[in-house]
Amino acid sequence: RCHMLGMYVILEGYLSMVCDYPEAYIGQPGFRFIQELPTTWDETKVVDAKVAEYAVTARRKADTWYVGCINNSKERDVELSFGFLGDGKYKAEIYIDADDSDVDPDHITTGMRIVDASTTMTVNVKGSGGFAMKISPVKDNRHEHRHYLAPPDTTAGIWIRPSSEDRARPKWGFKNGIQVGIATYLMAVVQDH
Repeated sequence: RCHMLGMYVILEGYLSMVCDYPEAYIGQPGFRFIQELPTTWDETKVVDAKVAEYAVTARRKADTWYVGCINNSKERDVELSFGFLGDGKYKAEIYIDADDSDVDPDHITTGMRIVDASTTMTVNVKGSGGFAMKISPVKDNRHEHRHYLAPPDTTAGIWIRPSSEDRARPKWGFKNGIQVGIATYLMAVVQDH
């Protein structure tokens, strides 16, 4: 689940690891996120949290931000403000539990969205789920013309299910797959099991 990906950001850890041999994760959505995740940080901000319910933390290394969210067993909408970002546009690579995660807990959806410091996003976080993001500065405008399930200039929230109209368009940056089975022995304060 994306809860586990979120824990890599939320929990301070100088030696990140996976619970299986690395080749088992190659090609799995979420593994690239783990590979690129720094182990030391320049800045940390708690973006939103409610004790025993959920936590959202953003951590910066150089000019790239990583955001992690972990949730208790109750599904909820989390309003995420990107006010912690600096000036300019950023590309947010997003990992979130798929709609069928109650049946297939390893199923995640990945996507991308252009954001800036004024962007807000409502994210539906599944029970015992979470989300993770890698947010890096956009160096040019080549991402601006792409088709997104939620256009970059809206605050409508995150996209999970495309409409029939969107399915007909080419979708760059979206794919479905199986999430890595990350260190399930880790515990978090907001877990309630």
